[in-house]
Amino acid sequence: DASSVERVDACGVQLLLAFVRARREYGSACSVTRPSAAFERALATLGLQSQLGAAASHDSSNPS
Repeated sequence: DASSVERVDACGVQLLLAFVRARREYGSACSVTRPSAAFERALATLGLQSQLGAAASHDSSNPS
C-alpha cells in the first residue's frame, strides 16, 4: 500500500522496480497498491509508469 507515500526519489523507485521484476521472474506476484499522487508523479517524472503500471494499481476495495 503506497497511499501514504509523500516523497520518493529515483533510487527508491529503481529499487522497487528491480524488486518487482525479480519477483515476477521467479513467478511470484508482487504489486504496489493504492499509489499516492506523489508516487504516481515520481513514476511519471522518471518515465516508468509503463514499467510499474501493471504493478501499481488503484485498489480501493482493499483498504488495508
